[in-house]
Amino acid sequence: MAALSTALNIARSSLATVAGQTAIASKNISNVGNADYSRKSAVVISMAGGGSAISGYTRAADKLLFDKMLVASSNSAASSSVLAGINRLSETVGDPESGYSPAGMIGKFQTALQVYEQNPADQTLAQNAVQSAGDLVRSLNAATTIIQDVRKQADTGMSDAVERINNLLQQFKIANDAIVRGSGSATDLTESLDTRDKIMKLLSEELGIRAVTRSNNDIALYTDSGVTLFESVPRTVTMNPTSTMTAGVSGNAVYIDGVDVTSPASTMAIRSGNLFGLAKLRDDVAVVYQGQMDEVARGLIEAFAETDQSALPVLPAATGIFSYSGSPAVPAGATTVAGLAGDIRLNASVDSAQGGLPSRLRDGGINGASYVYTSSAAAGFSGRLAALIDGLGATRAFDSSTQLTGQYSVMSLGTASSGWLEAARLQASSASDLQSTMKSRSADALQRVNGVNIDDEMTVMLE
Repeated sequence: MAALSTALNIARSSLATVAGQTAIASKNISNVGNADYSRKSAVVISMAGGGSAISGYTRAADKLLFDKMLVASSNSAASSSVLAGINRLSETVGDPESGYSPAGMIGKFQTALQVYEQNPADQTLAQNAVQSAGDLVRSLNAATTIIQDVRKQADTGMSDAVERINNLLQQFKIANDAIVRGSGSATDLTESLDTRDKIMKLLSEELGIRAVTRSNNDIALYTDSGVTLFESVPRTVTMNPTSTMTAGVSGNAVYIDGVDVTSPASTMAIRSGNLFGLAKLRDDVAVVYQGQMDEVARGLIEAFAETDQSALPVLPAATGIFSYSGSPAVPAGATTVAGLAGDIRLNASVDSAQGGLPSRLRDGGINGASYVYTSSAAAGFSGRLAALIDGLGATRAFDSSTQLTGQYSVMSLGTASSGWLEAARLQASSASDLQSTMKSRSADALQRVNGVNIDDEMTVMLE
């Protein structure tokens, strides 16, 4: 009778074990293709009196592959953020053949001046040249609006990223605490481990992270620059959004536990992730491009400035057809005036819509009688127009912060700026494609190790 009872107990334990294994296999099958699920297995042990039992559960894991995937995810997110912003900046250039970019408008203005020079008595041609100058001014104003909008959107994106990071760190603490408490016990921790990994994946999209495993399966998180992000408790991530983003205004930095991790002056700046990409866009790429537009505007003001034509000139140079809020003073040479491309205006003295005379473009006198270039007031005078055309193509000194090396005229600077932006776009696009591929390959490699193979699971169910 005892033997029969023992046999029955062995059979029951074996059936229970098989049922448990089948349940795990069924759960695995239901998660085929789920990138956030790791294949689960039951740990089966033999009982002293015969039979078997499930003593716990494990999951497939490969820390090396997982860490590589986190790095790839951070790099991909950074590249995508930069590319999205540069694509928006490219709206300032548009179709190069359309001629609506600042560089294109400079070319149209030059052509209008050349046509006017051939027949300086024609008031229609004078009006056309002034109208072309107005179009050029509007293109620079529009470029500044787009650039600062890109910076503002990046600033808002950084603030949103900070909020997501703080929320994810709170979720990470819940999952991590459950794992630490359950380590060394019979508690099934596989779901909590999956949850914690999923949170780390999401965090890696926001900023580069490094995970360090400690005793009891505890994990400490650090940024890719070494700043502590989580160590038993989350560190606070803060940022004050910039209320008004204008040229020359620096965006606020992101701080982790009081440490600056995004500003150009930071000694522990993060190097990857969406947050890094947005900061690079807001504080670097867009700032440099704005500086280029500002220098184009300054070059135009300088090239078209009027000088004292008196026999003994004593008056300073004064702004001509192109003015700005600081007129009539001409901005200092080779020094960027932040936001000048948004501030440049068509001088009312030559704009017929504002009561001005377009012929002042030919004769001078925008700033009074001392600045008139012809004493005879002859309608056929073209000397001033010829000088302006030469000035548009003359080599000038520009601020080195534009990152455009070499010698440029106002015309060639505008063209070089468009080329710089296109080169930046192509580089960002290539980097984004590469990092996206790396992320996909890393995820595939991890999935092959951690993921569910339906054939294997069906075999378990049929055993």
